[in-house]
Amino acid sequence: MGQLLSESEIEVFRHLLSDYRPDFSILETFLSSNFVVLAGPAGAGKDTLRNALVEKKPEIYAPIISTTTRPVRVGELDGREYHFGSNDEIKAGLLAKQFFQARLVHNQQVSCLHAGEIRKLGSGQIGLSILVVQQEEDLQMLKSDLKTIFLVPPSLEILKSRMQADRGFEPDEFDRRLAAAKTELHFALNRPHYYCLISDDIGTLTHEADRFLRTGQWDKTVDYQARSRIDQILSELL
Repeated sequence: MGQLLSESEIEVFRHLLSDYRPDFSILETFLSSNFVVLAGPAGAGKDTLRNALVEKKPEIYAPIISTTTRPVRVGELDGREYHFGSNDEIKAGLLAKQFFQARLVHNQQVSCLHAGEIRKLGSGQIGLSILVVQQEEDLQMLKSDLKTIFLVPPSLEILKSRMQADRGFEPDEFDRRLAAAKTELHFALNRPHYYCLISDDIGTLTHEADRFLRTGQWDKTVDYQARSRIDQILSELL
């Protein structure tokens, strides 16, 4: 189920995605939803935060599950972390305009958001999506009031250890993900609408994320400390 894209498949998807536009009814559904984004590098703790918010307040929070072409990793379940689809299934979905957002990610997989994920939200529920920053940028252009939390690892060493422990990357994949993390961290520093939070103590993190997502209020000092941590990590990655 799922596979990394070959060079020929990458070109096919680039063509499909170059002028992809969702059906207008899907776009209207997205714009009227309470949809938020959790972003950050691989290993930053996005799944942990989403799970904690849903467990704490299931009547308020619901997971938005992305669809991907990539293979299932050890410990993942279809429909929990991602919907895992074949290349042909996702091509068909794109041609049928079933996704309200789709992007080529890391130049090796396609990640999409199916309209059904928005339609399943209950009245007043907040949908929690996990997206790379490039996907968030696509959606923020459509929905200017989109709330985004960017998770910052406590340190570079912790980020590396989380990648190795949680993801089981091969050496070349680890290096590529670390390069992607550098790009995402740079990106976050230039996005003032991101609420940056250090992903350290899960209780404190969940409380702060919950307050922001429900009220729109954030602690400028907390955001500044997280952005300072980004600067520190980036200096160590040079």
